[in-house]
Amino acid sequence: MIVFGWKSQGGADWSGILKCEKCHEWSMHYGVRVKRHFTLFFVPVVPLWANTKVVCSECNATRPLGAIQFAEVQHLAEVNLKLAIAARDNPDRAQELLQALVEPPWLQQPSRLALTAGPVCARCGAGPAPGDKFCPSCGSALLA
Repeated sequence: MIVFGWKSQGGADWSGILKCEKCHEWSMHYGVRVKRHFTLFFVPVVPLWANTKVVCSECNATRPLGAIQFAEVQHLAEVNLKLAIAARDNPDRAQELLQALVEPPWLQQPSRLALTAGPVCARCGAGPAPGDKFCPSCGSALLA
């Protein structure tokens, strides 16, 4: 008897402060990475796909991101968290520090979304030509 199936593994990779596009509040956001594998006898054998997204802790809004944008947003969220902690510890400079918070790219530059709206590679974040089903850089299947 052969036992096979699939299993998803993952969880929150990072946390930081971002401005939510749904509730428009500066709140804690979590970067979530999920991977699904084909399993044989309950052992992950072949990766099927990977998914990265950012989740707002206030309204639970989610935003799927490619691998490169996921890393950029992680950096922004962590910098914003450090600024908020510094503002809490230095009440005299709190207003100045809180004004330095950086919004995520999808709120800064709406035109940039049009460039990333096509298929993207979950592994390397490359944006291949329209109609490609596999990434020309790393060969993995593309997400729509």
